[in-house]
Amino acid sequence: MHARLTLTVCAAFTGLLFAMLGQAEIDAQSFVGVWLLDAGHGDRAHDSSGRDHQGVIEGNGYEWIDGPYGRAVALSGAGDYIAVERFGEVVPTEDITVLIWARIDDAGRNQPLLSLDPFDVNEGGVWALGRLTVLMPWDGRAQWHYGTPFQFATIPFPDAALGEWWHWAFVSSTSAGLITVYMNGVEAENQHVGGAPAELQRRPDPFHIGGGLGDTFLGAVDEVAVYDGVLEVADILAIMDDGLGRYAVGFAVEPKDKLASAWGRIKSAK
Repeated sequence: MHARLTLTVCAAFTGLLFAMLGQAEIDAQSFVGVWLLDAGHGDRAHDSSGRDHQGVIEGNGYEWIDGPYGRAVALSGAGDYIAVERFGEVVPTEDITVLIWARIDDAGRNQPLLSLDPFDVNEGGVWALGRLTVLMPWDGRAQWHYGTPFQFATIPFPDAALGEWWHWAFVSSTSAGLITVYMNGVEAENQHVGGAPAELQRRPDPFHIGGGLGDTFLGAVDEVAVYDGVLEVADILAIMDDGLGRYAVGFAVEPKDKLASAWGRIKSAK
């Protein structure tokens, strides 16, 4: 009787789990770039989207470490960053979601986490055709910029994120009129939004992970993706809890202490 009850409970839990996963509506073909950062060696960041937007890790101070899912890259803040050349030619121009696991090791310095900045000195030193930038932090705030001219969402940088792995999602939707930051699968409170979402014009600029604006990032990064479209909260939570590889590539990498850390991340963002 006890064994039968145990099997029934397990079957019910499994069914609930798959039902929850089924809520996620994620189109794997809509990922424009996916950098799982699981190589663990060398200076290459493989693009698992199948679109061949390979990244190169620049600098000499980076280090391969354990991340939330598999391996990750720690950046020294002294010239290290991951460069994806000419990504500006394929970046989504209307609805976009950018995903990343990040560990911020210094909240006292201004630093870019993600950057595609068409800064054109020939046009008066301005962002001639808009930008895609995440500043983490900058002047004490986490800032998400996108579009032409760029619009933004900013939040006070959360002290609890310092030195910890947090999952971040950045969404800009011209169709829905929203530009939004999510922390650990929860929409950030106290967001200040500047203007309506704007489209981004394409040009052959590089996409930098852990660098931009002449500065570099001190911390670590894992599971970076650019998605052509708007991912809903259920989608973002599914990727955070099950790993980017499961939805973008079709295989899963088990995280360490998954259940405990997942609940902890969700609670800490509230």
